[in-house]
Amino acid sequence: MNSFILSNKVVPDLKKFHMAIKEAVSVFDGIVKDENQCTIILTVPVTQQLIDQIEAIVPPPAFTQQEYVQKIISDAISFGNGLISEFAANNVIMGITQDGMTGTVRKNMSEVISALGTGSLYDAITEVRALTADKKDAKYITDVRLLSFINKIEVYLAIPISESL
Repeated sequence: MNSFILSNKVVPDLKKFHMAIKEAVSVFDGIVKDENQCTIILTVPVTQQLIDQIEAIVPPPAFTQQEYVQKIISDAISFGNGLISEFAANNVIMGITQDGMTGTVRKNMSEVISALGTGSLYDAITEVRALTADKKDAKYITDVRLLSFINKIEVYLAIPISESL
């Protein structure tokens, strides 16, 4: 097979793209552009190395500022929801239901959970640090677990790791 389809790629200027491929790949033979895709035609069978070489020439899709910010927020919400799920699952494994602590822990962690659920990760760190001693317990909301929570957020945000609350 001497052709392949560029998937999920936007080619803004077909003429410039054509010239760039022709200069970079000696076995390039042409492009067929349909409504939503480009088929690249080569003079030799397609290899992954050739695909990678050609796809590297295609510029990444341009995002509006709105789309860029929405993507960051969406990713942060997904990350936050993952932390919430992990925390809840660990609580169940530790016996939160049997201990009758579900409501108490939910209420005491509500501001942290709210911040995570909206992707407000820096705010989540602030809310964890703001938890007073009366909101903590010896099993579910401990300094060790809270610091681990903060550290996971810090790793995601690529900021320095805290050694204490």
